[in-house]
Amino acid sequence: MSNDNQSEKKTLYNLEAIKLFLQGKDAWNAWVKANPEANVDFSGVDFSLCPLTKDLEENDFSGFEFPKGKVAFYGTKFGGGSVAFYGTKFGGGSVSFRGAQFGDGNVSFREAQFGNGAVVFSGANFGDGDVSFRETQFGNGKVTFYQSQFGDGDVDFREAQFGDGDASFFAAQFGDGKVTFNKARFGGGNVTFGGTQFRDGDVTFGGVQFGDGGVTFSGVQFGYGIVSFFAAQFGEGRVSFDKTQFRDGDVTFSGARFGGGDVSFMDAQFGDGILDFSKVELKRGRIDFLPTKCGPGKIGFCSVNFDGDIVFNPADVSEAAAIDFSGAKIEGALSIGNVETNCVVDLRLSSIKHSIDIDNPKIGFKKEHIENGYEPIVYRHLALLPYRRAAKHDAPSCFRRLKKLAKDAENHEKMLDFFAKEIQSDYGRGITGSTLTMFLLYDYLSDYGRSIKRPALGLAAFTVIYALLYSMLSVAGQGDLADFWGGLAPAMTLSIAHTLPFNFGSRFASADVINYLYGESSYSWINTTLHWLTISQGIIGGMFLFLIGLALRNKFRS
Repeated sequence: MSNDNQSEKKTLYNLEAIKLFLQGKDAWNAWVKANPEANVDFSGVDFSLCPLTKDLEENDFSGFEFPKGKVAFYGTKFGGGSVAFYGTKFGGGSVSFRGAQFGDGNVSFREAQFGNGAVVFSGANFGDGDVSFRETQFGNGKVTFYQSQFGDGDVDFREAQFGDGDASFFAAQFGDGKVTFNKARFGGGNVTFGGTQFRDGDVTFGGVQFGDGGVTFSGVQFGYGIVSFFAAQFGEGRVSFDKTQFRDGDVTFSGARFGGGDVSFMDAQFGDGILDFSKVELKRGRIDFLPTKCGPGKIGFCSVNFDGDIVFNPADVSEAAAIDFSGAKIEGALSIGNVETNCVVDLRLSSIKHSIDIDNPKIGFKKEHIENGYEPIVYRHLALLPYRRAAKHDAPSCFRRLKKLAKDAENHEKMLDFFAKEIQSDYGRGITGSTLTMFLLYDYLSDYGRSIKRPALGLAAFTVIYALLYSMLSVAGQGDLADFWGGLAPAMTLSIAHTLPFNFGSRFASADVINYLYGESSYSWINTTLHWLTISQGIIGGMFLFLIGLALRNKFRS
């Protein structure tokens, strides 16, 4: 019994630990077997200055086994060479590399095994060599890399396995090398990368499996490399990318699966790369993009499968190349209520169970680029009016789908808006020739039945024009007997009478004014011209009155 107590209290410390380490793996493991409960303490050791270790090119603990007590490398300086803990087995006690300083050589903990005690790398400083925790197994204790610093070498956590304790990389800093957690597995604890800074290397979490604890990347700053969560699996906890900054590399969550917790990208900022959420699955929870900022890259949600709600109301997607929800299956609610973009939102072949929130979006479409710097006024297919063609040939079908969704939501105003853009985006493609000219007139004169102001101004303008024509015709018919300016007032009366022919008093006013202006004219062409003028004014006036009535109907339609 006394021997057991001595074993539990024994600590292999500093110089003794160094001497035993230098004897090699077999001697070390034999000592551990004889002292299974001991503590091991290398705290404060400087391998580069210690006379026994300063000439070592590598500090190699590969295959070493540590006892069940505490293991401390607190503040240890490993020098400039490589450091290897390849296949090292730690006991059940806590393991601390807090404040440890590694040089510019490679550092490997590949296939190392930690027990259920806490594993601490807080404040550790890794040099510019590669760092590997590939296939490392962590126990159920807390694992923390809080404020640890990695150099410009690659950092590899592929297939690492974390237990049910919390895993924290909070405020860690990575260099320009690649950082990969592909196929790593986290247990049921919380996982946080909050405040972590990545530089310009690619960052990949492909196929990673998170447990049911919360996962946070809030405040993370990614560099200019690719950021990938391809086929990542998230558990039932909340997932947060709030205030995360993505640079200009592509960002992909394609094929990722989220559990029942909410997913938030609130105040996140995306750069110029592609943002890919294609084939993402979301169970029950809600995913928020409010008020996310997106760059000029393509935003893809095609073929997603959401059982929960999605709120896509980013603060700025005005420069996005495309917003693609084609083939999406959304059982919850979809809100794009405040989207403002110059590219069409593609919801073709989508299945949306609930009514879509489209009260306030401003969705446009990009015009075709004109080569060689020519003026963007194009005359094509015998069109008599200028127009610019839509850059995407499928824009009309995208607006057609939006129009149907607006109709299903009984939003008449947005239905008219999407109908107008459906036609406008088909100029010069499906709509050509005289048909195109008619649609252009409808567009310019009434904004597709939505403007009262345009046809009202047109009606007023043509009323004045015809008044001038009537007065000029009077001068031509009666010579010096008629004064052009003096006849302008009665000519205006005649013009208004033919503009508003449904007014009962217009007939009498028209007859009196004609007799006053033209009298017994001996020129037959005067009467013929007058007839053609009144007929044409009646047609044009009726057209403008119809457009005004149509706009009033659309405006007050419930």
